[in-house]
Amino acid sequence: MKNPLLYCVLAGFFFGIWPIIGRFSKLSPEQIAVVVAFATMVVSLVNLRALQNIPSFSSLSIGFLAGVLNGLGLLVYGILINWKGQNISKLISIVSIIVPVVIVIGGYLVFREPITIKKTLGIMFACVSIWLLSSV
Repeated sequence: MKNPLLYCVLAGFFFGIWPIIGRFSKLSPEQIAVVVAFATMVVSLVNLRALQNIPSFSSLSIGFLAGVLNGLGLLVYGILINWKGQNISKLISIVSIIVPVVIVIGGYLVFREPITIKKTLGIMFACVSIWLLSSV
């Protein structure tokens, strides 16, 4: 498949549906983090070709840091999924809106990606969306 939009839709669907399934499971936040991390590892190991070329220690260390940050995010995500008295549609939507804002800013700071007018408008709309969702 050569169209990245299809991958965007698939990733958005998968990332959007798993919190609903996670809440439905009635697992604790810690259990959700462990089970989801384990299942992610199983799915990732299906592509064993990634282990053929061993990367440098530096690359592995940075990848490990990314994994630690992902694990922390997953733990907090699990807490939000199980937050009693709160709508999952509100909380997870706010998290999902914050992600592109962080990526745009991080892309600029780390990779010197340009912040275009469209990206600026997108961040502004994201902030408005967070405000609207948080006041529901």
